[in-house]
Amino acid sequence: MAKKIVLFVILAAIAAGGVFGQSVLSMGGGGFYYRDFQGSGFEVGDSSVSDRLEIFSKGYGLHAFVDVKYIEASLGVLWGIFTMLETEKYFGTADSQRLDIDLQSVNVSLLGKFPFKLGNIILFPAAGIEYQMIRSLIFSYTMFTDTYKFNSLWVRFGVGLDVSTSGRMYFRFTGLYGIKLYSEAEKEYEERFKLLNPGETIEKILGHGLLLKAAIGFKF
Repeated sequence: MAKKIVLFVILAAIAAGGVFGQSVLSMGGGGFYYRDFQGSGFEVGDSSVSDRLEIFSKGYGLHAFVDVKYIEASLGVLWGIFTMLETEKYFGTADSQRLDIDLQSVNVSLLGKFPFKLGNIILFPAAGIEYQMIRSLIFSYTMFTDTYKFNSLWVRFGVGLDVSTSGRMYFRFTGLYGIKLYSEAEKEYEERFKLLNPGETIEKILGHGLLLKAAIGFKF
């Protein structure tokens, strides 16, 4: 399944280049860092008594990309920390339980962009999707099973900057804000929350965060 997704994204980028009549192809690679501003999760209760479960992560990685002017396809490997935080509040007192898990994932993204050329600089707004495939979750030397249930889809948008050098090489810097859709595991946690809190209203918490990328590209 993962290989099919990667192949589809790369072929989609190349095909889109043909649709837009773009003959210049570029490829490159670099590093990235991302951090959730707020994790996705659920909360039940009110200001006096409540139970809140939040799942968030942060990490860094390496990525490669294929670019055909209006489309960028990217494949990356991420290493980071996956955190599950539950906080129970009871009339002014709070008790929290935190679980930090080593995370490794493969991330595949497809971005549409609209470039503006300003001398040797190209500025482009961008928007698209990213699919995060969890390869391993390890806590205290114990590996989680069914990690695929934590696979998640992100909707991302932001801005990028290409700085050309002499010849065909250029530097690319990208900043993308992302909104995370609920994974299969989080949907299961929601059902458990409903069973443990019958009749209560479950408030969903939307995960969101920032992705920063820096890379070197080469035009062909």
